[in-house]
Amino acid sequence: MNNSTRWNTIDSIWLMMNLAPFVLTAELSSFSAAARQLGVSPAAVSKAVARMESDLGVRLLERTSRQVLLTDEGRIWLEHARAALTALETGRQQLAAAVDRIAGPVRVSGSPVLGPEIARILGRVAAAHPELDVQCRFTDALESLTAGSTDIAVRVGALPDSGLLARRVHRVRWVVVASPDYLRTAPELTTPHDLSRHACLHYCSTDGAITQWELPDGIQLRPGLKVSDGNALIAAATAGVGVAQVFECTVADALRRGALVDVLPEHRPQGPPIHLLYSATKRRAARFRVVIDALSQSLFD
Repeated sequence: MNNSTRWNTIDSIWLMMNLAPFVLTAELSSFSAAARQLGVSPAAVSKAVARMESDLGVRLLERTSRQVLLTDEGRIWLEHARAALTALETGRQQLAAAVDRIAGPVRVSGSPVLGPEIARILGRVAAAHPELDVQCRFTDALESLTAGSTDIAVRVGALPDSGLLARRVHRVRWVVVASPDYLRTAPELTTPHDLSRHACLHYCSTDGAITQWELPDGIQLRPGLKVSDGNALIAAATAGVGVAQVFECTVADALRRGALVDVLPEHRPQGPPIHLLYSATKRRAARFRVVIDALSQSLFD
């Protein structure tokens, strides 16, 4: 866009701001009547029309002490001004309909360990709203919602300082689990202190940072397998590789089926909170609102 085109666009926007005062004044032949409809002062309407006349370089209205009349140029401009206002109103209505319609793309990101639960909820939402295009991305990386690749994020633990809205939807508990096969041949495991004799599995981030177990002070764990994927950690424990401390909500089904055993049922320390993160503008659109509400109401219910 060259400088001339840019300034012409700015001038056009400035003119559009004064269209309604001009059209109403022309139709009602009165600044006062137009002002009453717009909820402003007659002086404000008169100034708006005067600005438009100055920008266009023509006189649109003849003012007398008793009435306001259109000039020949004003009649030409009135036709186009009405058409422009009609187009703007049509656009506003279509925009409002798009905001209220549950359709279009919604991009959700979350930790892989929460993937099955998030997918379960979003699957139900997608089935209920066929025009919704739900896209899930599971990663432990703290992606920026302002970069445009994510609309709603499910975050575990401390939140970064940002201007986003955060809704706490759950608070997890840690549980220590192992498979029945592992426990059949492993040393006794009845207290947290017994863990020092066991193969303890650890979660580590992709940059190598290890998540420490939540244990009473003084307990030292033997080095064990370290994995950078929460689901792989649970799979390793289920396969009998060792003992893992994981979120209780992520192994609830495995505990019910007996694939894993809660080996320290009296030791379930509180874990980090789970939040939904999204921008205030996303909350206003129906397609985002229905996903946010579903995750808030159903996550680990």
